Amino acid sequence: LLQGYSPTQIVVLTPYLGQLSQITRLMRRELQNVDAYISEKDLDEFEGEDHDELAGAKAIIAGNNVRCSSVDNYQGEESDIVIASLVRCNKYGSIGFLKEPQRVNVLLSRARLGMFIVGSYKTLLKSSGGKKTWSGLYEMMTERGQIKRGFPTVCQIHPDDPPAELC
Repeated sequence: LLQGYSPTQIVVLTPYLGQLSQITRLMRRELQNVDAYISEKDLDEFEGEDHDELAGAKAIIAGNNVRCSSVDNYQGEESDIVIASLVRCNKYGSIGFLKEPQRVNVLLSRARLGMFIVGSYKTLLKSSGGKKTWSGLYEMMTERGQIKRGFPTVCQIHPDDPPAELC
C-alpha cells in the first residue's frame, strides 16, 4: 500500500484457515484507512466457530479493502499483487498442504504483477515432500536474488535510492 498500489490490487493468501483468521483480524485491527475482508466461501469454512469479527469482514468488498483468502478458495482468481503467508511451525517439521504440487501451483499462479512469499525456506526444504516441491523454485529465486529478509520498498520521495527492506 505504501508503494502506491490500491488495496483492491492486493490479496493475502494462506493455505491455512487458522492463519486466514489471524491475518484478517490483525489487518482489520492494525491498518488505517484500509480494511480486510474475506469471501463468503472462506467464511463458510469457519462454520461452528465464533467468527463474529470475521463475519463483519465478509462483504466490505467495494472500496478501500484488501482481500484475505485461503489458497483453495482463490482458485481461478488473480490479483496484481499477492502476499502469500506460508509460515509454518510445528515440532514435526510438517508443511502440510505445501508439499502438494497442485496446491503450490495454484498458489504461485495467482499474481499478475508480483508476489511476496512470507515464510521459512528452511522449513519448506527440510520436509521430504517439501524439498521435492520447493527446491527448484528456491534455487531459481536464489540465483535471481529474490530471497530477501523483508519486503523491499522504494521511497516515493527518493526513488533513485536503493530499496530498503521492511522486516
